[in-house]
Amino acid sequence: MTRLQMIAQLWDGERHRRSIDAERTLRSPLPVIRRVGFACLHGGTGCTTAARAATSMLAGRRDRGVLFVDATGRTAPSTDPVLRPVTIPAPVWPGGVDAWRERCEPEYREREITITDWGVLGAPDLTAVAAHSHVLCLTTGVERLAVQQAVDVAAALIAAGTPTLIVASGLRGRITLATKRMLASSPIPQVTLPYDRHPHPSSASALAASVLGAEIVRMGTPARHLGSAA
Repeated sequence: MTRLQMIAQLWDGERHRRSIDAERTLRSPLPVIRRVGFACLHGGTGCTTAARAATSMLAGRRDRGVLFVDATGRTAPSTDPVLRPVTIPAPVWPGGVDAWRERCEPEYREREITITDWGVLGAPDLTAVAAHSHVLCLTTGVERLAVQQAVDVAAALIAAGTPTLIVASGLRGRITLATKRMLASSPIPQVTLPYDRHPHPSSASALAASVLGAEIVRMGTPARHLGSAA
């Protein structure tokens, strides 16, 4: 066996292990309902793509279902019944979280997880959304400055009490080794989400969406329940 074949075999084994681990976590019970927010600091970072991928991944594995909420003020049509969102009418802000409660309160209590796509938010609105969310997914592009800004903001949100996950999206650029190393050197939880124009169940983006959904479940599980959920 050549060195290249050995590396390929190890890589396939690692992908298989990660896939199994993610699938197990995706199906782990949640003792309480959870609100998950997706937001970004700048447009074009794949926030909506990531939110929809996580919703699709989780919806087929949660007994009590997943509610998808569009709070971006610009609803994109979808033929997927899972992704026909509850929509917060534009303008979303300055009402924001209060508008969400008024529109979603009855439905969200019937679901295990509610994922809200908030889109681009400035600092005050992001702070309000973070306080409202049990888990916040902060999407970013893969440029060095964008990643650094996301890491700094995520650190502040975590310090304020909101579990925050960085989602580095390859929507507008390839996720380089340098970006992966930069994220890996940070203590902030992170997932890289490569972009596939035509994804399939065994593609890198499908595995990443599975890992993203699993990380949401893990971060949304109260610490005292982590042992029993493992």
